[in-house]
Amino acid sequence: MARSGSLRGHTDAVRAICVDSALRRAASASHDTTLRLWDLDNLVCLGVLEGHTSAVIALKADFTVQRAVSGGDDETVRVWDLQDLTCLGVLAGHTGMVVDLVADFSAGLAVSCSDDSSLRVWDLRTMACTGHLQGHSEVTVASHADFTLRRAVSGSYDGCLRVWDLSDMTCLGRLDQGQEDGWVLCLAADFAAKRAVSGHRSGALRLWDLDKLTSQGQTPRNGFSICALRVDFPVLRAVTASWDGGISFWDLESMSCLKRVHAHADGVTTLDVAADARLAVSAGRDGIVLVWNLDTHGLLGRLEGQTARAFDVKFCV
Repeated sequence: MARSGSLRGHTDAVRAICVDSALRRAASASHDTTLRLWDLDNLVCLGVLEGHTSAVIALKADFTVQRAVSGGDDETVRVWDLQDLTCLGVLAGHTGMVVDLVADFSAGLAVSCSDDSSLRVWDLRTMACTGHLQGHSEVTVASHADFTLRRAVSGSYDGCLRVWDLSDMTCLGRLDQGQEDGWVLCLAADFAAKRAVSGHRSGALRLWDLDKLTSQGQTPRNGFSICALRVDFPVLRAVTASWDGGISFWDLESMSCLKRVHAHADGVTTLDVAADARLAVSAGRDGIVLVWNLDTHGLLGRLEGQTARAFDVKFCV
């Protein structure tokens, strides 16, 4: 039977966590420059991955293939073997902090975005940069990629999204509605459905058509900066987190807010949704992780006791 408790070991803020509930494993990345691998049944640390020379900001892990990729303030992306606890490669090229990562280990590809305002495409087998995507004029903070369809979309502090062709590394179009909504802080996309959703500093959500490169609607600006979002595209429902500590549930068909809860005592930094789209978790600077029922929009439970703030929590799928 799984135990409840805390995973202790990092000496500074936990910036990212990837959880595989089926295999009972987790990986975490921290401002203390390390990654840690965890056994969720026995609540013990299985190993420490060292190599980054400053804060680790982004993490993607796949426990089925025993691989992880991380990015940090040292401007590098690192590839890890989670079985041998070794670094397989250091991917250099960015001239700013790596703030977000997308990876497909079966395809052997990853996309990183950085505050140098660019994205880079990496071959995880040869450890080579195969593309440098430039066009944003400000910090690039979020990305999503479909390596099967060879498409990516990115969002930036310049207020726009850009759609990219990963076959020839060209920009297919810019999604921009001016500066009224401010920075793009987060995004979600489904290239099969040809849709994307962006979250903005103004508190607005925008729904985009990735085929026509046009806006399909916007929620009202409420001033609560949206820092994280997850979207169920088949039913056009979304859950978002805000810097003021709020969690909101949305109907994107009508562009209306179904419910808003001021859940965290301090800013919410991330949230994620389980593969079955029934549960969500949010984490904040208050050191608390909350578990939500997406059918009822109700709070199911809270996890406390962290020794360092959690910034990012992800289910591994």
